[in-house]
Amino acid sequence: MHESGTMDSSPPPSSSSPGETQLSDIPEDLIREILVRVPPRCAVRLQTVSKLWLFIVSGREFRLRHTVLNPPVSPAAVLLCSSPFHDDLRIVPLACEATNFKTNVPLSIGAPGVLIVQSCNGLLLCRTWKTFGSSCDYYVFNPTTNQSSAVPRLAACEGRSSAAVFGLALAFDPSDSPFYKVVCVRGTDGPCRRFQIVVYSSKDRKWTNSTREFAAPFDMVFNNGVFWRGAVHWLSPSGSSLSFDIAQEDYGELPKLPARGDNSGMTGSRRFRYFGESGGHLYYFEIHGNMTARFTVFVIESDCSTWSPRYEVELDLMIRDFPEMVRKSNDPDDASNYYAFTTLLLLKRPQPSLVIHIPGKILSYDLGNKTVQNIYKVPPHEGKGHGKLHYSCLGAYEFFETLAPV
Repeated sequence: MHESGTMDSSPPPSSSSPGETQLSDIPEDLIREILVRVPPRCAVRLQTVSKLWLFIVSGREFRLRHTVLNPPVSPAAVLLCSSPFHDDLRIVPLACEATNFKTNVPLSIGAPGVLIVQSCNGLLLCRTWKTFGSSCDYYVFNPTTNQSSAVPRLAACEGRSSAAVFGLALAFDPSDSPFYKVVCVRGTDGPCRRFQIVVYSSKDRKWTNSTREFAAPFDMVFNNGVFWRGAVHWLSPSGSSLSFDIAQEDYGELPKLPARGDNSGMTGSRRFRYFGESGGHLYYFEIHGNMTARFTVFVIESDCSTWSPRYEVELDLMIRDFPEMVRKSNDPDDASNYYAFTTLLLLKRPQPSLVIHIPGKILSYDLGNKTVQNIYKVPPHEGKGHGKLHYSCLGAYEFFETLAPV
């Protein structure tokens, strides 16, 4: 009764709690439609709400649909490895306001001594350590869901073990399909330097031979493949290239690389510091010597006709704010200084940024306005035995959030 003495006509408060009882009243179809639209990491956390939500989010069909509806636009973090073989990954969020990131992600693939071969739109291609006279096993790992799947050995699938495997590459484009493919380059029983490509599909879980054999330059390294525009691309130390279009099963080449920027006139091995895809574009740059802190970032034009200079990087301008970059030579007869830095990744976030490691810090260098952001302070205990620079360009990977099943 109100203070005026009149009766309250409002309904009595509900005796049920606002927790599980109210959630149970929501139709399952509606829950599915809500959960399929939340970000991947949020969906993983929401699994703990109830058994029903766990059943929904962990289901393969739900994750396939979620992958297609929520393709990653830009990386959420950088994965760092202080040594080539590791059991976990250090996560460095790229947004200052980012929270709820775990510090480390365990590489739970059930095998010790794991080497990450490639990162591709949220999935990692990993392999075990190969000892003399043995073969290695490959796995696809999703760091968002902490799930992994072994890639079947070719010998087990086809009854062949004589052809040597030269490299595998991961092809995954969630804006096109929730399924991934693994491209394997192996030798043939014919002449030397003849190869064949075999493709593994996560959709039907089997290997398929490509239509024909091919030749490759003598120094082509097939464990550095980059997936871009439906094809896997490789570069060799001498600047040769090779491409394989997965859908068309056709071979090609990238445009000829620009002349070396060090004015040396040398035609030997190129010193690539980055070759990869970012924001739908294919970039590369090379650095010649640790006395050089200025270099050019090249991009392939949209018609794939040529490599064009896109950004001029001037890291020596950072010395005023980061004097720890300047190091003195250990040679007493050499009075010159050098710059201590490693270029880790090129990211689209939303403007292209270069992730740089200097002693004690991981920085993000905006290639457009040349501003610098400190994104990670390296603790002294990390990277034991690796000197002042704990991480190399071979130990940094993009982290995209995805529920893609492996």
